[in-house]
Amino acid sequence: MAMVIFLWLDEVLSNLGAESFWLYPAVCVGFLSLSVWIVDCIHAGSSRYLAKRRPEVLPGFARLWPCCSWTPTSFADCRDLLVNVSHGVEETGQTVKSQMQMHEFVDLLNSIDEHLGQLKGQPQGATAAAPATPYLKQLDLDVAMPSEGFAHSKRLESLDSGLRWWGTRVQTNFWMGSSGCLTGLHTDDEDNFLVQCHGTKRVCLFPPECAKNLYVNAKYDSGTLCCDVDAFNPDYERHPLFHRVKSWEVVELNPGDVLFIPAFWWHSVLTTSRTSISLNSFVSRPSERLTRGVWRQLVHICHLYLGYRKGNCVCHAS
Repeated sequence: MAMVIFLWLDEVLSNLGAESFWLYPAVCVGFLSLSVWIVDCIHAGSSRYLAKRRPEVLPGFARLWPCCSWTPTSFADCRDLLVNVSHGVEETGQTVKSQMQMHEFVDLLNSIDEHLGQLKGQPQGATAAAPATPYLKQLDLDVAMPSEGFAHSKRLESLDSGLRWWGTRVQTNFWMGSSGCLTGLHTDDEDNFLVQCHGTKRVCLFPPECAKNLYVNAKYDSGTLCCDVDAFNPDYERHPLFHRVKSWEVVELNPGDVLFIPAFWWHSVLTTSRTSISLNSFVSRPSERLTRGVWRQLVHICHLYLGYRKGNCVCHAS
């Protein structure tokens, strides 16, 4: 049908004569845009989640997936994988990173886990200095462990048939940390499936219209806006407008749970178990890749090569 319409337009423009030749590229672009919009509407209509504008939890949906058998020790033999480890809440404070081999990070995590176990046995009121909480954040699974990334994308298709559409982008990240590891309040411009593989997490969610009361800051993160407010421990003296936020959701995630977070929903994630492993998958439909995706890449190029917000970002040390 699309080809028939295109050929008809081509014939109409040809009959208009050479003086109307300038209309040809404009009509072609308009027709292409209309075609993408129609396909996108069909795509969204056939999808269970990608058109939803509310978060949704699927308790235990992924409990039988191989990733839900992972523990930090599962990666103790990864001696050729160099990872960037974050120290602190990058979305609000300074960006502090260190590089180490994956097996070194696992050893560090196990030592923290042992320390937390010792603290748990101490009487209430006992004081002991807890070690820093390093966080392995947003490790691109498709690059670090390609076979696992591909397999996870295929498993996600059982959640939503819309993920099988040609041109749909699924990019999966690996997260591992210990109790207290926090991803500060932020919003992403892509739909997001968060799979809790090991341990537990708490997620605080706010609808997009809350933005004016969340103290959005200037910290750069590709496709993301970050906030100064600590959603789990707000300082109302510093952020009095946060009092005006009346609607939010708090979700507790256990191993095997899947949380769908729609694009532009604000969220903050806290590790509540001694150790935790999660996978998050960003999803973009073809039309979103042509609009938000292109803009995201252009801004990121400016950041990398032209110094846009360099030194005030989550990807480079402050």
